[in-house]
Amino acid sequence: MLDIPIPLNEEIIIYITDLKYGKHKNIFVEAAYENILFEFSVFSSNRYSSADNQFSFKILNEDKQLETPDFNFIAKFDITKSGYLKCLSARVYE
Repeated sequence: MLDIPIPLNEEIIIYITDLKYGKHKNIFVEAAYENILFEFSVFSSNRYSSADNQFSFKILNEDKQLETPDFNFIAKFDITKSGYLKCLSARVYE
């Protein structure tokens, strides 16, 4: 079993520390939860969104470049069959 540093299948508050394009039509998201860094990807096939399609991680600045947001999110994660984190849902924390 993989050692997953964050709670699964429950809403947690995260902060995105980096966004960058990956090699497989994905956006690589680095985030922090209680000072623990973790990573996950979102894919173009799902419009770079959480699995519920409620939030897109394709956050662009005025120059159409990926930009790391400066606010917290509420998100829920699970593990894929291949062992990667999957973002089930995400929304801006208000």
